Amino acid sequence: MLCTHQLFAVVVDVNARVKAEAMAQVANFVNLIPQGKESEYGFLSRSDFSRIKIEEPYQVYYVAKEDQELALIPTNWRVPLSVNGKFKALLTVELRDGKPKVVDFGSSLLAEKLQEFEQLQAGRLKERILIRNTILVHDYLTTDMDELCSMQRDGFTKHWLNAYSAVVLYQVNFGAPTVVSTAKFFQETMDCASERF
Repeated sequence: MLCTHQLFAVVVDVNARVKAEAMAQVANFVNLIPQGKESEYGFLSRSDFSRIKIEEPYQVYYVAKEDQELALIPTNWRVPLSVNGKFKALLTVELRDGKPKVVDFGSSLLAEKLQEFEQLQAGRLKERILIRNTILVHDYLTTDMDELCSMQRDGFTKHWLNAYSAVVLYQVNFGAPTVVSTAKFFQETMDCASERF
């Protein structure tokens, strides 16, 4: 079993590889934007493409209800692309056979929300975590996976939400990111899942 500093080193290494893949592939994806459609992807013009900077990746987790628990399952990374300090769009990177691969591009509105979150955190970001809660149909951001979850099981494939964690989540779907307690996130998700299934 890996200790905390070894896990941190693994995460840093994966993030570095994700960023390197994003850097290597960004031109291939932005050049697919049809001439005159740049604004639909968050850019002012094609001249923005030469000024793109690759920002820090967000690890994406999906929520799954299992009995009376919520599992957070890691899926991919969303990598913000910025121009002159403004987040414009996101690249989606997956691990395939252990190697990062860019698989999608877009999401200019979510990119803006990620930047709002970073401005709220003002240098306090320990981790960049995006939680896609398809049960509630909302996205959430947080900065500390270890404190949010009670334990990992099944290797790195699942993290189990600690409903009593003091870590706050930020709902990012509407307006400015809104603070939500972990307890409220847990209860609303469990209630909604019970009604639907």
